[in-house]
Amino acid sequence: MKKVELLIALLITIMSLFTFNIAYASAPNVAVLMAGARQSTKDKNELNELKSRQQLIVNAMQGSMIPEEKTAQVANDYILDNKIDISFSTTDLINIGKLLNADYVVYSQFYIDKINAPGLFHTTMKFKGQTVLTIIDVHSGEYKYKISEDVNNGKLEDVSQSMFIVYDKSIADIKLKGLKFLK
Repeated sequence: MKKVELLIALLITIMSLFTFNIAYASAPNVAVLMAGARQSTKDKNELNELKSRQQLIVNAMQGSMIPEEKTAQVANDYILDNKIDISFSTTDLINIGKLLNADYVVYSQFYIDKINAPGLFHTTMKFKGQTVLTIIDVHSGEYKYKISEDVNNGKLEDVSQSMFIVYDKSIADIKLKGLKFLK
């Protein structure tokens, strides 16, 4: 009787290990790009905190994050090879995703509408614009998710804060709405 119980326990253990490998293999590959993150954060700690949100959104997607260094290198090479001036188009993001063998690309950027330059009484630049976060399905070329946060006459700290807001809202939305990101 003990041999049967031991055999059943062994089979369950082996099956659970196999199931884990299947689950890991079916996790989508996710590339995360943040345009202008260094310019909109006040220090390295804030930048690191913002980067930690990248892993949180990938976790919410139940995906596997492509290393930041690899993503940055491919994106930089793509910029140089294709002479990208301002920001990536959807086609650019899809192409970068394909180069990285990604299933999804998470892209965030602050789009500036207006800058109020410092003056005699106000020595701080103020910005008006929108922080946008999109998740693009590389294979279908479609937007899977999109969210934005407005910044109206805000300081640089407000731009940085809007990045945190779109990441936090995205993480919550993905979990609450039960969005599925398949490989």
